Amino acid sequence: MNDVLAGLYELPNLHPVVVPVPIGLLAGSVLLDLLAFATGAPQLWTTGRWTLWLGTLGLGLAILTGDPAAESVGPFLGADAEALMERHHELGMIALVACGILSVWRLVAPARWRAQYLLLAAATLAIVAIGADLGGLLVFRHGVGVRATADSLQGRTGAERRRPTPGD
Repeated sequence: MNDVLAGLYELPNLHPVVVPVPIGLLAGSVLLDLLAFATGAPQLWTTGRWTLWLGTLGLGLAILTGDPAAESVGPFLGADAEALMERHHELGMIALVACGILSVWRLVAPARWRAQYLLLAAATLAIVAIGADLGGLLVFRHGVGVRATADSLQGRTGAERRRPTPGD
């Protein structure tokens, strides 16, 4: 029973579990809205709206889980990683405000403003993507939130690593 969700038990915080959800929902929202714009299908507009709202809530949760995660690793960060983390947080907050604006827009704006909405939604998605990329840099370049082990410190390049075979 100890092996069930063993990786989840090793996580220092929930941020890496939560963060893919709003990224997928917000990207899906923009895709649904683009399809709705192209086809005029009202069901796609409705689904895109609900997906945006869920993505916005998820983004808020990602920020809420990211704040304690940042505090827990803050004392161990170098100056470059600290600056990157601050930018990552700033972009998350900008995206959350933009998603809030988009969410209200979906309630009150007339249909004739859909093209403008899509431009702002695409720009917001770009901000989300850049913020996610910075999060990836924090983990994969700076090792933030990653426990160093003998295996991870061997210093082998990708070409030198062997793939595990059955029975390893």
